[in-house]
Amino acid sequence: MKRLALLVAVACGVWGMSASAQATPFSFEFSDGTNEGQVNLSYTVYQTYVLATSGTLTITNSSDPLAVGTYNLVPNPNAPATSQSAFLAFTYDDLLYPSSDPDYIVHSPGLLFQNVSSDGPLLVNFFHTDDLDYFGNGNYSLWTYYAGTYPEPGYYGTITNSVTIRFTTPNPPQPPPDVPEPAGFVVFSVAAGLLVVRRWARS
Repeated sequence: MKRLALLVAVACGVWGMSASAQATPFSFEFSDGTNEGQVNLSYTVYQTYVLATSGTLTITNSSDPLAVGTYNLVPNPNAPATSQSAFLAFTYDDLLYPSSDPDYIVHSPGLLFQNVSSDGPLLVNFFHTDDLDYFGNGNYSLWTYYAGTYPEPGYYGTITNSVTIRFTTPNPPQPPPDVPEPAGFVVFSVAAGLLVVRRWARS
């Protein structure tokens, strides 16, 4: 019976290793001399991409005083494809691009955060400006969207287009190469384990 239980556990363990993905914390600070804050994220490494799955953006100083505060990451249900935010205000993907260079850890359309209070902008989009021809300065932007009536209905605000970031934890690891999920190996391993279990059970 002990051998039977061990074989079942091994078979289930192989399956679990294939199906699980571990969230890892990652954070960085941003500043342009006036606008400052920190982003704290948890990310998951998939077969071909790295996805931020939860986290916060905290703006501690800003040229827009109403923007100071904490915002929660809006998860991307369509990753690695893009998604549309509420009110169709922003397109975002929440993808991270592993790099030792902090200038390229986030691209455009970037990360989306939502206000956790009733004051200030509803949404903040944090994205890289290199993907926009009319900036192209190698820095990051923070754009806001106000869903209420102040300053005006559906108002877009630009906090900055020139913040740089500094890692406060190591950058995310490079995701695995683009290879199919080893489902065949998992099925074979489980099937082999169950076959052995049946033979041991009969003996």
